[in-house]
Amino acid sequence: GSQNTEDLLPFEKSSEEVIESKKIESIDYLYAYAHVFENVVFHVQVASLKDRKPLEQIGEKMEIDIPIQEKEVNGFYKYYVGNYLTYLEAKNMKEMLVQKGVDSFVIASKNGVSVNVQELLESLSSKP
Repeated sequence: GSQNTEDLLPFEKSSEEVIESKKIESIDYLYAYAHVFENVVFHVQVASLKDRKPLEQIGEKMEIDIPIQEKEVNGFYKYYVGNYLTYLEAKNMKEMLVQKGVDSFVIASKNGVSVNVQELLESLSSKP
């Protein structure tokens, strides 16, 4: 019965991740938003759970009709959508999902390994 809605929401998203995603948007990284980083792909994370859930269940629950992907990171199952070459594309998708009530934020991976989005965007400005 009501059990499965309880364990899906709220998503166990670490407050660090939330703070980080807000920080990125409060700083002016516009010049970096459209940059294509070598071997980097941006995604929009929609959930982070201790217990694995079927992808269809996540999609239905959140009313997301684009394919959801999953990877395990430090004992958590991270669910995300999209494979975008720029932060801007991922950010636009994130904003669309947030409008639908899906608590989400942008993540990135380089050669399949998670990287810090803020450090990635900042790395552009530190180049001479």
